[in-house]
Amino acid sequence: MKKLVQQITAWSFSRWATHSGENGCPFKAYLKFIKKLPEPAGLAMVRGGRIHQLAEAALTAPKLAVPPELVTVKPTLTRLRRLSAQPELELALTSAWAKTGWFDKNAWLRLKIDAIAAVTKDRRVVEVVDWKTGRYRPDSKAHQLQLELYGAGVLSAYSNVDKVHTRLTFTDHDQKTAPPAKATFTRADLPRLQQAWAGRAQSMLADTRFSPRPGWYCRSCHFRKANGGPCVY
Repeated sequence: MKKLVQQITAWSFSRWATHSGENGCPFKAYLKFIKKLPEPAGLAMVRGGRIHQLAEAALTAPKLAVPPELVTVKPTLTRLRRLSAQPELELALTSAWAKTGWFDKNAWLRLKIDAIAAVTKDRRVVEVVDWKTGRYRPDSKAHQLQLELYGAGVLSAYSNVDKVHTRLTFTDHDQKTAPPAKATFTRADLPRLQQAWAGRAQSMLADTRFSPRPGWYCRSCHFRKANGGPCVY
């Protein structure tokens, strides 16, 4: 395939997953993040955005009643309210894993955290929550990797934090029968997490060819040939 001159210079978990994840395709990443071709928002995406807005509002205005769409995660919302959780944290890091501004030129990694809260008064232990809509997939490899990246990002950005409890909370399911996917990371884990994620990101950031990687997931890709898109598959 002809070599393409542009490269991806900054990343997020969703960018990495689009390019290199289990169902990822470098050519799709090229079309989305370099060519910036739009994709129509499906019903699931629209609904997911709505759920995230409701969760943000529930934490921003803690005296409001929990909306019916979030009644399954009311215990989590109640705990986060008690901890004065911050919703929709935008966290940006440089390639040296140092905290920087979201729009700064040296922003290398951007993480949007749905909710973050200090668990202890000294703020050395924090909890990170990500809201998930749709299917319950606690053992998904992508979900476990996302938990890792949250741990790496928070520990890198905040030197006072010693431990991070990460949670993927599934809003469409009762928490007793469908508990959150979770993982805990300590400062001792940070070098390993940083090394692993720097390596994963490097293959994407160094890519100048963006070769298509066809698979079963092509049938749901907006850019597929059968949909009149620019891909040959």
